[in-house]
Amino acid sequence: MFDLDKNGTAPDKQVWQTLPQEEFANIGMPSLVYVKPVKAAELAGDLGNDVQLDVEPDSTLYAVHAANGSRMAVLGSREAAFAGAVQYDFVPLSVH
Repeated sequence: MFDLDKNGTAPDKQVWQTLPQEEFANIGMPSLVYVKPVKAAELAGDLGNDVQLDVEPDSTLYAVHAANGSRMAVLGSREAAFAGAVQYDFVPLSVH
């Protein structure tokens, strides 16, 4: 979708392209969340050596992220991630 100027032509940059990175990251906040598959081993590295996960390292888990990228939750199935998001009035989107 392009916004047209008063001459009927598309400008060089759309409004969203001129937003500072921090403002762009907050678009959709607080209602949108992103569900992304991750390997348990990847999460273990993020959590540090003090945390032990009770799943195989090659297991696929599903991380729920806020629109700004911060991880909010990790669940064992895509369905559970979507259902949990909806339960808390978020709009879940899939990230591949």
